[in-house]
Amino acid sequence: MAMNWLKLKRKFLLSYILPSSYSKCRVWALRHSGFNIGKGVYIANGLTVTVGYADKSMNLTIGNRVSIGPNVTLVVASQPKNSRLIPVLSYPKRSIIIHEDAWIGAGAIIMPNVEIGTCSVVGSGSVVTHDVAPYTIVAGNPAKLIKTIDKALVDQLAE
Repeated sequence: MAMNWLKLKRKFLLSYILPSSYSKCRVWALRHSGFNIGKGVYIANGLTVTVGYADKSMNLTIGNRVSIGPNVTLVVASQPKNSRLIPVLSYPKRSIIIHEDAWIGAGAIIMPNVEIGTCSVVGSGSVVTHDVAPYTIVAGNPAKLIKTIDKALVDQLAE
């Protein structure tokens, strides 16, 4: 992701302050910030994407028809900044992948190096620290399996 981080922050800040009716503007800003965003994505207001310094190992991919509720945080990178802990601790700088038709509930936090499966639901206020299997509902802190979704029914309704 070799890009001008000042431009990225400006574009993303613009997308953050727009009202929820401006989901398309948020999607545009994320795409033009270098992230992979699919078609038909809905992003409510208050999305926070944490990114560190320019590093090609960091990436955010959001598949087609993903719905992201208000005040969701996607932690792509995190570090202790000026702390003396930097030489002692390794800090996560990875990727987040959200596959098509997933729904991320309001206030959820997705940690680095997590993959959210196709047609999965992350409950409001959940903290996701591990991958979420396709066609499942997870909730809690840390997020745990609540229920599986009938794939055949979803496929039937999609036709």
